[in-house]
Amino acid sequence: MDDLPVRRREFVIGSLASAGAVLLGGLAASGATPKWGRPPTPTRASFSALIGSKFRLYSKETSPAVVELAEVKPVAVTSAEHARRVGREPFSVLFHSERHSDLPQGTYVAVHPSLGAQQLLIVPVGPDGGYYEAIFS
Repeated sequence: MDDLPVRRREFVIGSLASAGAVLLGGLAASGATPKWGRPPTPTRASFSALIGSKFRLYSKETSPAVVELAEVKPVAVTSAEHARRVGREPFSVLFHSERHSDLPQGTYVAVHPSLGAQQLLIVPVGPDGGYYEAIFS
């Protein structure tokens, strides 16, 4: 309780984010602890440190899926001004799952114990299925 008082805006943002994740089953099933305020801005370095680790993907349309972070790579910068505005260089992450080779393109809540919950647009890639990409621009 040493982080009180919580500002109203942080409480509202934290409550809405926690409620959304719980509705999708994300935080409840993963054991991740919700944090007040906005999650940290994802960076290439924060994801690169997690290559080989498991993420849980939650969506309203599908059952939960466990995927492994296979690759993190830079994306060509369209504008240095854009990169400066968002505070990071664009990058992509590639997930792989042998059990879930048919996830449709869509918005998922990706949950990881050290990153928390992140909303991602996941796109299936590759001819054989089981690979999914998200781009942070």
